[in-house]
Amino acid sequence: MIALASPRLWAAVFLALVLACSHFFALRTGKALKQAQWDAQRVQDAETARKAIEASRAKEQALQATLTKAQDDASKREKTLRAAAAGARSERDRLRDAIATATSGVPGDSSSTVLARAAALGGLLDQCAARYTEVAEHASGHASDAVMLHGGWPK
Repeated sequence: MIALASPRLWAAVFLALVLACSHFFALRTGKALKQAQWDAQRVQDAETARKAIEASRAKEQALQATLTKAQDDASKREKTLRAAAAGARSERDRLRDAIATATSGVPGDSSSTVLARAAALGGLLDQCAARYTEVAEHASGHASDAVMLHGGWPK
C-alpha cells in the first residue's frame, strides 16, 4: 500500500499540477497574444482605410476645384467675347452711318448714282460684318469650350 503522506507522491502530484497549469496558461497566453495581434491588425487596417478615404476625398475636392475654376474662367471668357461681339456690332453700325453720311455729298456724281453706291456699300458692309461677327462668336465659343475642357481635365 502506498502511503498518503509519501513525499514522492506529493511531489509527483505537485509537478503534474504545475505542468497542467503551465500548459493551461501557455494556451491562454497564446490565445490572448493571437487576439492582440488580430486586434492590432484590425486597427492598422482601419487606419489605412481612413487614410485612403481622406486621400480620395482630397483628390476629389482638388478635381472639383479645378473643374469649378475652369468653368468660372470659361464664364469670364464668354462675357469678354460677348462684349467684343457687341463692340463689333457697334463699330459696324458706326461705319454704316459714316458711309451713309459720306455718300450724301460726293461731287460729280448724280444723286441716284451716289445713293445706289451707298446702298450697295452699306448692304455689303452689313452682310460682311454680320457674317464676321457670327463666325467670330461661334469660333470664340468653341475655343472657350476647348480651354474649359482642357483646364477641367484631371492632371
